Amino acid sequence: MFQIKKISCIGAGYVGGPTCSVIASILPVPPMTFI
Repeated sequence: MFQIKKISCIGAGYVGGPTCSVIASILPVPPMTFI
Protein backbone atom coordinates (compact mmCIF):
# COMPACT_ATOMS: atom_id res chain seq x y z
CA MET A 1 0.00 0.00 0.00
CA PHE A 2 1.02 3.60 -0.45
CA GLN A 3 0.21 6.76 1.46
CA ILE A 4 -1.14 9.89 -0.24
CA LYS A 5 0.96 12.89 0.79
CA LYS A 6 -0.42 15.68 -1.42
CA ILE A 7 -3.42 16.28 -3.67
CA SER A 8 -3.29 18.73 -6.58
CA CYS A 9 -6.42 20.04 -8.26
CA ILE A 10 -5.56 21.22 -11.79
CA GLY A 11 -8.06 23.24 -13.77
CA ALA A 12 -10.24 24.44 -10.91
CA GLY A 13 -12.79 26.17 -13.11
CA TYR A 14 -16.59 26.14 -13.12
CA VAL A 15 -16.87 22.50 -12.02
CA GLY A 16 -13.46 21.80 -10.51
CA GLY A 17 -13.40 24.74 -8.09
CA PRO A 18 -16.46 23.79 -6.02
CA THR A 19 -15.61 20.08 -6.23
CA CYS A 20 -12.09 20.59 -4.90
CA SER A 21 -13.40 22.91 -2.17
CA VAL A 22 -15.80 20.23 -0.95
CA ILE A 23 -13.05 17.59 -1.01
CA ALA A 24 -10.74 19.92 0.95
CA SER A 25 -13.42 20.57 3.58
CA ILE A 26 -14.12 16.86 4.03
CA LEU A 27 -10.48 15.72 3.97
CA PRO A 28 -8.30 18.31 5.74
CA VAL A 29 -5.28 15.97 5.52
CA PRO A 30 -3.37 15.61 3.13
CA PRO A 31 -2.78 19.22 2.05
CA MET A 32 -4.38 20.25 -1.25
CA THR A 33 -3.01 22.59 -3.92
CA PHE A 34 -5.32 24.41 -6.34
CA ILE A 35 -3.82 25.30 -9.72
